Amino acid sequence: CALEHGHHWRPAHQGNILVADTGNHRVCVWSLDGAPASCFGGLGSGNGKLNRPVAVAVSLAGHVFVSDSGNRRLAVFDAQGTWLRAFDSASDGSSLFGSAGPRGLAADAQGNVYAADPERSRIVKVAADNSTSAIGSAGSGVGQMRSPSALAVVSGLLYVADTGNQRVLELDLSGAFKRAYEIAPLANVDALAVTSELLFIADRAGNRVVGFRR
Repeated sequence: CALEHGHHWRPAHQGNILVADTGNHRVCVWSLDGAPASCFGGLGSGNGKLNRPVAVAVSLAGHVFVSDSGNRRLAVFDAQGTWLRAFDSASDGSSLFGSAGPRGLAADAQGNVYAADPERSRIVKVAADNSTSAIGSAGSGVGQMRSPSALAVVSGLLYVADTGNQRVLELDLSGAFKRAYEIAPLANVDALAVTSELLFIADRAGNRVVGFRR
């Protein structure tokens, strides 16, 4: 199960790790001892297919959400990799994501999943009842963001790599602004990781990992 541009990983149920294998248009499952277990997806736009997946998250229900960027949708699978559904259209029938598709993903303890929509400078929230809503708008003011990329959720807070404004936002789960971590230069954030005390940022363009105390 060789990876090509393995882009993003998340721990899953049963002690496995999920990896978005972007170049091979699939998600791979690895055990914690490093042994490849299985892969699902494959290039395409139909049910069960993926086109340049860039992030994965596991919901409270155990469903695997995939940022299927090339198909401009969130693809959802069960824990065994069986296709369940896609989130690609808003309630008015318009596209749910911009042309770059969804990017970073995060899930909270209430069953909600959050997806960064960089082109529209917002976060799409998928609730446990499968309804969708938007957090944020384009700009640099309070509650605004530009080209959000990576996301993380910890202790009831949502962290957003607000790449266009060279900062990381700390929001509550309703989207209300709490604080900002100003970071310059910050050109391309691939991942965020948050502990009870620390915030880590994988700054790919800067070839570094930046750490902050929360």
